[in-house]
Amino acid sequence: MINEVIKKGSEDIVTLGTADIEELLRIARKSKLNRARYVMHRTNQDAVQEMIIALTHQVYIKPHKHLNKMESFFIIEGNLSIVFFDDAGVKIDVVELAASQNLKPVYYRMNKPMWHTVVVHSDFAVILETTTGPFKKSETEFAEWAPEEFENDKISNFIESLGLN
Repeated sequence: MINEVIKKGSEDIVTLGTADIEELLRIARKSKLNRARYVMHRTNQDAVQEMIIALTHQVYIKPHKHLNKMESFFIIEGNLSIVFFDDAGVKIDVVELAASQNLKPVYYRMNKPMWHTVVVHSDFAVILETTTGPFKKSETEFAEWAPEEFENDKISNFIESLGLN
């Protein structure tokens, strides 16, 4: 099994180059989840959590919200949408990020818990995600109204229903 999470933040100074991103994309393309990440922070207890994440076009991230956390993305490559929902699963907003189109933002920040998912429009996308720590799995809530990962037919219908194309 290919490791989808690679720890990079164990040194005092952490760098990331083009070859690192290419390796991350290679791992994401071979992953069952269609994603891979470099963890840039030292531990799950760090106050600031940073990850470089590669997502393929086929990725499905079940709608979720983070309790007591902020989240931001800076897009490095590709383009994607962050889709926001109300408590009933109705789409309420969309933020599209694009690395190479001057008319679209390259950064977003969410300051309160909101249901959201990510849809990749390009062949792949690479983002820097920053959130507050410490990381606690119990502080992420997944939407009961959304398909589970690997429910491929339901996922396709769900993504299509968002009307993003």
